[in-house]
Amino acid sequence: MMSSILPESSGTEDSEWHRDTACEPSKRNDKEVKARQSRKIRELGDALVLQGFRTLDQQAQALGLGRSTAWIILKANHKASGLSAAVINRMLAAPWLPPLVRAKMLEYIDEKIAGSYGHSKTQIRRFTARLSGKGFNQARTNEDTDIGRQRRKSNVRVDELKAST
Repeated sequence: MMSSILPESSGTEDSEWHRDTACEPSKRNDKEVKARQSRKIRELGDALVLQGFRTLDQQAQALGLGRSTAWIILKANHKASGLSAAVINRMLAAPWLPPLVRAKMLEYIDEKIAGSYGHSKTQIRRFTARLSGKGFNQARTNEDTDIGRQRRKSNVRVDELKAST
């Protein structure tokens, strides 16, 4: 009796419920989309190492997270949803978050909001609504100054680090 759970349908595939909640299967299950998201999250760990945070304890403290949460994030082996808004809010509010890592976080947020990681419109709307105003707005303000310049340089540094290993 699954039909009792679903809303009444007018019989058209174009119903409002269908458009707002259904994900595009080709985007949602695409391995490349998930790999792109994992690569972007992995860049956070690369940026931490570039800034001198080499141990898990140092990285967790810089991110403002517990060790186990930091380990899961830095391992970059996530389910399809990626980093939650709650975890991002905690990271952006961390007082010791290096500017380069903050810039990588903002890139991740921009790409997730743009739909680059295969999320539906509803998922993106919920994610955006859950981003904290204070930490997110301050991060955006800082990006307009020196962090924006540092972010542009960071892509070259991360690529250099990957090439040297």
